[in-house]
Amino acid sequence: MRLKDLSLAGKMGVFIAAVTALNLLAGGWALYEGRQTLMEGKQREVTAIVEAAHSIVADFGARAAKGELSDGDARAGAITAIRGLRYQQDDYVWINDLDHIVVMHPIRPALEGQDVSGLKDPAGTFLFREFVTVAKRDGAGYVDYLWPKPGLQEPVGKTSFVKLYRPWGWVVGSGLYVDDVDAEFLQVALRTVASVLGVTGAMLGFAWLFIRAVATPLTASVAAVQRLADDDLSVSEGDSARSDEIGDLSRAIATFKTK
Repeated sequence: MRLKDLSLAGKMGVFIAAVTALNLLAGGWALYEGRQTLMEGKQREVTAIVEAAHSIVADFGARAAKGELSDGDARAGAITAIRGLRYQQDDYVWINDLDHIVVMHPIRPALEGQDVSGLKDPAGTFLFREFVTVAKRDGAGYVDYLWPKPGLQEPVGKTSFVKLYRPWGWVVGSGLYVDDVDAEFLQVALRTVASVLGVTGAMLGFAWLFIRAVATPLTASVAAVQRLADDDLSVSEGDSARSDEIGDLSRAIATFKTK
């Protein structure tokens, strides 16, 4: 059936369906872009934290190079300073070396001094090997893997930024848990869905008012004209008190009926 052959109510329904579809497409694209933007923002935050921690290590390294501190004291001072770093409540910074030995890990201190080259996540990623590989190859970069989140037993998705301090061969790193990003994104998604539903609900309300105020009386007027054409003078003229086109049609029907 052609669009022009539909009733006014049908055309209104098509209009609402089209606008709703466009709203859904626009909302879906906005959510996709929002997820990417949110993740990128979180990654920039992690990068800034690691850069700050790297600067602390470099500062202690510079003091050791100047003879202000012994090498051992400088390393111990850097470890102490970074161990207490926290952001977003439970996020932290760790240090391992190029031999896959954990220098400092504030959440799992049992790993300190341990060779973790064989440690892999449930997906088979040897994460500390990846940290070292990225640090050696690029100096800094991101690694994706699974890791136990504080307070949870099962590993969850995590992406970490690592940066190499070459004089000591230390890899300084920190990461963000993907489920934290997903939880924040869910709130955005719910608001977007509520917005789309609200617009759709408003359009449905408008359509109901249109059908009640325009389509229904117009349909009745058309039926009245058809009955008048068959010499049926018992028809109702409609609402001739209206000042819009429906009222004009009602008054025209009344005139036609009188004649």
